[in-house]
Amino acid sequence: MIEYNDIRNQIQTGDLYFEYPHDIIGWAISKVTQSDLIHVGMFVVLAGRIFTVECRYGMPCRMMLASNRMIKPFVYVKTHSGIHGDCIIRDVGVTGYSVLGALFAWFTRFTEKGRTICSEFVSDKLGLTFDHLKRGIYPIDV
Repeated sequence: MIEYNDIRNQIQTGDLYFEYPHDIIGWAISKVTQSDLIHVGMFVVLAGRIFTVECRYGMPCRMMLASNRMIKPFVYVKTHSGIHGDCIIRDVGVTGYSVLGALFAWFTRFTEKGRTICSEFVSDKLGLTFDHLKRGIYPIDV
């Protein structure tokens, strides 16, 4: 695990952060998925400011200042993706979180039109293709 201020100067657009559970919902997800990591999002650097972009339960894809969002330790993965920030942020406020997708992700890749889940959002943006979405996305996949 790492703290945001320890790696702030290394972060580039397209890099990922993975989170551990910090609340009751997170612990429940961890138990169901049998994973220590329960969430993934992306960093975007715009005009020298670092933002997080993520799809999170109960809200559309959102973008926040990383300094406000990354207050707990996380796993950082440098992707070297070369992805442009516009490709990532175009879903902000538009694409919703798919509760059904999260429930059915254990069985198949399924999301409602215009909705997604965190691992699907990140894998689509990075062009990752894998049939084992039910286990989510892990740092080793990148």
